Parts: sequence; C-alpha cells; structure tokens
Amino acid sequence: MSERVLLWRRHLLQAMAAAPAAMMFGPAPRGAAAQPAAPTGYAVLNPAEARLLEPILARLIPTDDLGPGALDSGVATFIDRQLATPWAEGDHFYAEGPFQQGVPSQGYQLQDTPAMLLRRGLARLLEVVPQQRGGRSFDQLSAAEQDALLGELERGDLDLSPVPGPLFFQTLLDVAIEGYFADPLYGGNQGMVGWKLVNFPGYYASYVAEIERHNLPFRGPQQSLADLARAHAEDHQHGLPPSPQSVGPSHAGHEHGGMTPRDRQPENAR
Repeated sequence: MSERVLLWRRHLLQAMAAAPAAMMFGPAPRGAAAQPAAPTGYAVLNPAEARLLEPILARLIPTDDLGPGALDSGVATFIDRQLATPWAEGDHFYAEGPFQQGVPSQGYQLQDTPAMLLRRGLARLLEVVPQQRGGRSFDQLSAAEQDALLGELERGDLDLSPVPGPLFFQTLLDVAIEGYFADPLYGGNQGMVGWKLVNFPGYYASYVAEIERHNLPFRGPQQSLADLARAHAEDHQHGLPPSPQSVGPSHAGHEHGGMTPRDRQPENAR
C-alpha cells in the first residue's frame, strides 16, 4: 500500500469522533440535470457515477490486513443514501448570497450544495481522467496509478474546473469516513467493521455499571442500533429487566458488567 493511502488510513482513525451516526440528508440536488437510472442497489447514483465512486472508495479506505475497507463495508451505499437527504441539499447552509471569496477557517463557502459538489466532481473526473491517462477510465488504472491521481486531486494538481478539486476530494473523503463509522443502519459499516477496527462498543442504553471503572479494555460484542432495539424488544416480550446488551458493555473476567441470568429473572420467578 502506498504511503499516501497509509496516511489516509491514519487520518481515518483520527477522525473516528467526527462520524455522526444520526446524520440525515435530503432530496436530489437543486438544479441538477436529468440523470440516467441508478444501478441496482443505488437510489441516486447513476451507473457512470457508481463505476467511478466504487474504485475511489476502494483506494481511500482500502481492504487490508486491518480488515474490510470502504467498498467492502457498504460505504458506497451510505454515500448514495446521503445524496438524498437534507445535508446534501445544503439545508444547514445559508446560501442566498451575497457571495464573497471566503477563507478556509470559515468552512464551506461554495454556492453549490454538497450533493452538487460531489456529483459535479464525479462528472468532471469522468471527463478529465481519460483525457490525461491515455483514454483509460479510473477503474482501468492500476492501484498505484489510482493513488497517484487521487494525490494530484488532493493537492490541486488535477484541474477539475469549475469544480474545486481539493475541496471535492476532502468532502468525498470526509463522507467516506463518516460512512465507515456510522451505524450500519445508514448503509455503511456493514458488520460493524469500522467499530471493530477502533474497538468502539457501539450503542448501549446505559453505562451505569461502568462509571467507576477506568482503563478497562472493551471485549465486545459491538452493538448497533438494530441490536439495541432487538434486545429491548426481547426483554419487553419476556417481562425481564434490561439485558446486558441493552444496559451497558461488558469487560473480561471478574470485571464483567451487566446482570447475571438470575439477576434478570422476574421477582415472581425466583
């Protein structure tokens, strides 16, 4: 794996806290032209966009000895769903003008919505890559060539005018990281591979049993929102107190948190 991809992987690990699991996004981009039908499994992305996005994700967060990468864990599906949400429509931006050239510390300054930025960036890549790579598309390049091209895009050496290449690259990388660590409910992080990579427990209803315990390794299992809802439903169905899965995470050996099976029996069953 190239040094650049290794740096991206380290950046991904550092950005774990920046993955809001409940992120919700909005309708199709404002002013977008009519698009071809989406490929099977995608709601927004058209076939050309999907064929480009998938190999890009495979390089941004690659599958390696640390585990499955972005493509193998459903991040393309996550991004596709994000393109149909309020975030993608720019609902959290004031975008009515007047417009002035901003500085990086001011954050996102484009008139384009995030969806427009991402889809126009993909469209420009579809045009520019064959022009600069002897007629070959991105998916026809070797892994090393793909990494080199993404490096040019990140540095601004690949001209995607009028799309700002570095901002497009950073936005795509940020959304890929979010998808890799979001709850599987949102399409990415299938198998909770991102959480397992950084040993994040997931969603437990309470950490009461853990408040006074410090520096203990989490022993799993990771729990998604669907797992939590299932545990609550099973407890309610059987008239039991909350299970360890719906109360708090457990640790190894005598430091195990949560109730024993006897603790969970209703009073009239003891």
